[in-house]
Amino acid sequence: TVNGLSDQSTTSASLQTLILPTLSSTCNNLAGIKEVKYCVDQSNNCDPTTQGTSVAVTQEGSNYVRYYSVDNAGNAEDIKTSIAITIDKTAPAITDNYINDGVWVNSNQIITLTPTDSGSGLKEVKYCTGVGRTPNTTLTSPYQLSYTTDQDTIVRYQAWDNSGLSSDIGQYNIKLDKVNPTTAKTLTGT
Repeated sequence: TVNGLSDQSTTSASLQTLILPTLSSTCNNLAGIKEVKYCVDQSNNCDPTTQGTSVAVTQEGSNYVRYYSVDNAGNAEDIKTSIAITIDKTAPAITDNYINDGVWVNSNQIITLTPTDSGSGLKEVKYCTGVGRTPNTTLTSPYQLSYTTDQDTIVRYQAWDNSGLSSDIGQYNIKLDKVNPTTAKTLTGT
């Protein structure tokens, strides 16, 4: 019997190797273990035909490892299945809806950031202000930033997924001026 395959979902941004347990010389029958056969697929219905105890799980998405052991007398145990092993190699994406980027406006502004991730799921969104800075302030859903005071500010933002991958940094320039101009009257004469 093959025992000890971890029943913990694993997420990784790179190739991943799932190690089936090392078989010891003691087992629950007299004949001893002859071989372990396995297969990997995304539908959880493959037929284990590959022999070995080390399985490379590399396909992006949810993968299942199906496996069983055969003893030296030819007895085979029932096929076992690992829980889903998620491989995520695709970084999340994030956009903003600000149509006045770099244009002076004279009213309050609300900008919505839209993060997406089709792999391991979205973990967090961060933003910061300032040219060339790294986003470091966490923003929660619905990922909106409001501007009510006069300013000329670069805002940068980024998303991370549950496998640790990050989106490219996006940015916009909020230019807000709500103060009416004033004209000074100067009289000159002789």
